[in-house]
Amino acid sequence: MTKIIINAVNIHNGGGEVLLNQLISFLPNEDVIIFCSKKLKSKNKRGVKFIRIKSNLFSRFLSELSIYNKSKQNDKVLYFGNLPPIFKLRSYVYLFIQNRFLLDYSINLNEFPFYLKLKLIIMRLLLKIFNNNFSKYIVQTDSMSRLVKKELSDNV
Repeated sequence: MTKIIINAVNIHNGGGEVLLNQLISFLPNEDVIIFCSKKLKSKNKRGVKFIRIKSNLFSRFLSELSIYNKSKQNDKVLYFGNLPPIFKLRSYVYLFIQNRFLLDYSINLNEFPFYLKLKLIIMRLLLKIFNNNFSKYIVQTDSMSRLVKKELSDNV
């Protein structure tokens, strides 16, 4: 049986949380596992298992290991939050990317506060390093699709 696994540990609030809650409302009522770092406003659905992950690097690494161990060949895995898996999974893996700052190199990061600039640089690096660990990008707009094709792949 095909299982759906969603890694949403990078979703904290705002538009990402709204989209995630909408997605959850359309999920089937069986064999769904969602890794998240906060309590979501979505109603618990039968067959949907929520696994809370602390917002620290060690816990996130453990969640990656758990996803690696739980996913099987016919499963569908969605990385919902701009960063791909750090391990190559046996499953079909989708990466939902919405942060334009990770792809648009015309944006001058020097104008950002140091912490945010450093975070974006690290996230850009991780996106490039683990670019082959998923099967397909999911984006919301044509402009993001063009950026992904230009900077990362035609796999949109």
